Amino acid sequence: SANYCPIWKYHRNNQALAMKAVIALGANLGDPRKQVCMAIDAMRDVMRVDKVSSLYETEPFEVPDEQPSYINAVLIGECELSPADLMKEILAIEAEMGRVRSFTNAARMIDIDLIDYGAQSLDDDFVTLPHPRAHERRFVLEPWVEIEPDGELPGHGDRKSTRLNSSHTVISYAVFCLKK
Repeated sequence: SANYCPIWKYHRNNQALAMKAVIALGANLGDPRKQVCMAIDAMRDVMRVDKVSSLYETEPFEVPDEQPSYINAVLIGECELSPADLMKEILAIEAEMGRVRSFTNAARMIDIDLIDYGAQSLDDDFVTLPHPRAHERRFVLEPWVEIEPDGELPGHGDRKSTRLNSSHTVISYAVFCLKK
């Protein structure tokens, strides 16, 4: 079971404190560009979104079957929810957008991953922070570096050097999502 308080927020002098969240988004079924943009807009209802990367077209990574290319992006913003509550919101958005979890690394309508949240280290039954495989995924690192060149992935150092060691191929990228 989880080791968190269900109404856990960060407070200082009775004021809720927002923490920086790094979220990766991807899709490769349906209209992936549209779905990633819709997911970004849905995240704006959960948190303040400060930066959104370009959209990156990437080859499927470590998949067991033939799949179309993915469209990926990363956003950075601030949120006052607990990690578990933020994850619940993310899962609800995925469900509303038609995410089906059939098998590991299956093609998907949308995938939203919480990569880092306030540089916390957390590993329970529901949330692992930082994301345990983000440092291996160029489709996360490349867009993240675009919008936060000096940021670091806790436990893995700066993403500029980490992404150079990832084996993933970025096909192309383009600015596509409109900001509210």
